[in-house]
Amino acid sequence: MKQLLLTICILSMAYCTPTGEWILLGERTVTRRDKDAITVKEKGMFNKIKLMHAAGGRLRLQSMTVHFSDYTQQLIPLAGRKLSRGQETEVFSLRGGKRVILHVSLKYRGKLFGKKPRIQVWGLRDSTSNIPKTDWQHLGSKTVNFRSEYDTIVVGKHHGAFHALQLQAEENDVFIHNVAVHLGNGELQSIVVNKLVAKNSSEQLKLQGARFIEKVVFKYASHSRGRRALIHLLGARGKKVVTMTEKAEKNWNLLGQANVSQGSDLESIYIYGSSQTISMLRTNIRNRKVHITEAVVYFTDDTSLQIPINKTFQAGEASRAFSIGGKKVVKRIDFVYQTKGIDYSQPGVVEVWGR
Repeated sequence: MKQLLLTICILSMAYCTPTGEWILLGERTVTRRDKDAITVKEKGMFNKIKLMHAAGGRLRLQSMTVHFSDYTQQLIPLAGRKLSRGQETEVFSLRGGKRVILHVSLKYRGKLFGKKPRIQVWGLRDSTSNIPKTDWQHLGSKTVNFRSEYDTIVVGKHHGAFHALQLQAEENDVFIHNVAVHLGNGELQSIVVNKLVAKNSSEQLKLQGARFIEKVVFKYASHSRGRRALIHLLGARGKKVVTMTEKAEKNWNLLGQANVSQGSDLESIYIYGSSQTISMLRTNIRNRKVHITEAVVYFTDDTSLQIPINKTFQAGEASRAFSIGGKKVVKRIDFVYQTKGIDYSQPGVVEVWGR
């Protein structure tokens, strides 16, 4: 029966029980390192969690730490529990009942036995719950040495735009001197922190509007005693999402345009000297096929707005109209794009129109 259940889990990534639906939250093939962080991409709220050994040799587990969206954590000691293929841990209840999980940290103990094991994390989802508006995404993790040093987590523009960052400390306290956020358009936002982030706590950093991030550079150090710390970087997406309008509109005015070259990149369109207030935006593509992932619009009142597009446009095709929630003056538009096909004869052109 257990073997049949394992087969069902692997094929469907979910299975139902009388108490709810078990969802595969993530998995990792274990190498010689003694810890792993598994990002949870499944949305929703979970009230129980367990581990399953999916393939490979025997594995000894030391602990599991569950990181929640409200910046708290739950440590689950496993005391050297051995798992072989097809075996599971017991089911663990999550503190507070229904919780949104960002990622799960695993610690292993001792040597590996035989082939590299593959461990899976499963959560019991509450299908009646609502997902919080703030969508925190795990962007990367680094082990922190005891001396002060610089370290880099590469994010990449393809992850989208974020309006805040969160640093979570695990295993030990971390003293953070400063953080340099390298933005997708080449700008740099330097944040002086000079603060001790205690073990199992976090520090939030606000960005100047919703921004595409290329990489984040830290200067920090672990506390002088105990284990080396593990720092996790998370990004918060904007809560405000625009809606698309089906109705065609007249009297559109060209705000600006940018050439797009071969491949993927981020471009900025600056609107100089305009005091025109608009309430709707749309894009138009010329010369070649272009896929636009996302756009961020910056206004003169220092607010910004994310526009999730994620659509491939043919040459000459215009997008639907996007409402920006009132009349505002635009000063800059950033967008992430990818040109389709191989064509070096002429660059594509992305136009932004307002009304």
